Amino acid sequence: MDDTAVGAHSPFMLLPKFGGKLLFIGEILDKCTFMHGVEILLKPPYIRSFDTVKYTVNGEEKLFTQNNTFGWGAEFQRIEWLLEYPDIRKGKLGEATVFLIDTRALLAAALIKMSAEPYAFVTDISMYI
Repeated sequence: MDDTAVGAHSPFMLLPKFGGKLLFIGEILDKCTFMHGVEILLKPPYIRSFDTVKYTVNGEEKLFTQNNTFGWGAEFQRIEWLLEYPDIRKGKLGEATVFLIDTRALLAAALIKMSAEPYAFVTDISMYI
């Protein structure tokens, strides 16, 4: 069991193990929760802290860790340029743009990219808040 919402054993991060894919209907790649799992794995420098919260489930105390990225805006739509066909497929469903992404390819490419460039998927927004 993980102590974060998108840790190594979460449904999102298990997708690559089972050949899972992500389907986005609409121009919403910037909302790619899977990428938060990559952040948890790498712990990039823009994550200021990992705050732990205690909670109780069925009488058992558990810990939940949340990361603090205050001042940084996610730019996960950049994964569109990180991957190539067939690992990312772009098409239409009615009027909506659709993306189908292979999670194994995304995990591998994102780990490589963020290891070389930790700030590859974020923008400093501290001047606006």
